[in-house]
Amino acid sequence: SSAQLVQIKEVVGSNPNVFTCQIKFGTLETILDDTQTVTIFSPEVSIALDAVDVFTVDTHTITCDISDLYEERPVTWSTSSTSAGLSLAGTGGFTSPTQTSELVLS
Repeated sequence: SSAQLVQIKEVVGSNPNVFTCQIKFGTLETILDDTQTVTIFSPEVSIALDAVDVFTVDTHTITCDISDLYEERPVTWSTSSTSAGLSLAGTGGFTSPTQTSELVLS
C-alpha cells in the first residue's frame, strides 16, 4: 500500500488530483511546466463484526519530460491536494536536450 497515495485519497477522495512538475529556465526564469491528473480509485471493504475499513493503493510513478533544454535545471513538484506533510521530491536526470523527472508516490 502506498502511504502517499493513501494520504491523498483521505484528503481528496475519488476527486481528480493534479500533479505539476515545473522548472524555471533562462535569465528571465521562464516557467516551463506540465501536469498529470490522477484520480485515485481504490476498493474499500467493511466487515460486519468488529469492522475494519481497508483500502489498497499501489505505488504510482508520474514522469515529466521537458525537451529543448541546454542545461539541467531544478524540477519542483506540486499537487492540487492540500495534504498536510506530503513531501513531493522527484528524481531524474538531464540528457541534452531533455530533462526527465520522476515522482514516485509510495
